[in-house]
Amino acid sequence: MDALTFIAEVVKATAWPLTVGIMLFFLRKEIAYILRYLQKLKYKDFELEFSRQMDKIRKSEVAAKPKPNNIVDEKKNRIHSFIDISPRIAILEAWLEVEKAAVEHTTGLKALYEGVQLSPSQLARYLVRSEILDPEKAKIYNKLLALRNMAVHSTDDVVLPRHEVIEYIELAFSLAGYLNEKNITNKPTQ
Repeated sequence: MDALTFIAEVVKATAWPLTVGIMLFFLRKEIAYILRYLQKLKYKDFELEFSRQMDKIRKSEVAAKPKPNNIVDEKKNRIHSFIDISPRIAILEAWLEVEKAAVEHTTGLKALYEGVQLSPSQLARYLVRSEILDPEKAKIYNKLLALRNMAVHSTDDVVLPRHEVIEYIELAFSLAGYLNEKNITNKPTQ
């Protein structure tokens, strides 16, 4: 191989990598902007999944709306105030209302499992076995739990649609109201 053939082969072999390198150098600001956008795009699946789950819950029937209650309205307003600060906190706080209402039904279990706290999934199974939740409401409970888990375990960069968070809060309070009503009607009279 002579020198000219060698130089031609080197130029052929390095033409594409060199061209790409030069393009990356000159377009670095635009690429950085696109990469930031793509990083957010990575989380679009989560957003779409959250919306899809909310659509499924919306289609199923929760209980009748709970009776107006000033304490519940104050809690709801407080949670709504978190939406703009952190939708994740709003979702978690709304979920805690459901969990608190569900735990009220386990007072009979406390003697058996003293010091043991049931996981939300175990709690759902107990409520179904005790016929406190029918299968349809158990599905809603589990979907709300799954959405809560997605929100809690996501990164801060994830943008949750405001209307979806508001709807989550409403559904959570509706289910919590149902559980609270069921707790009142199931308590033994003294």
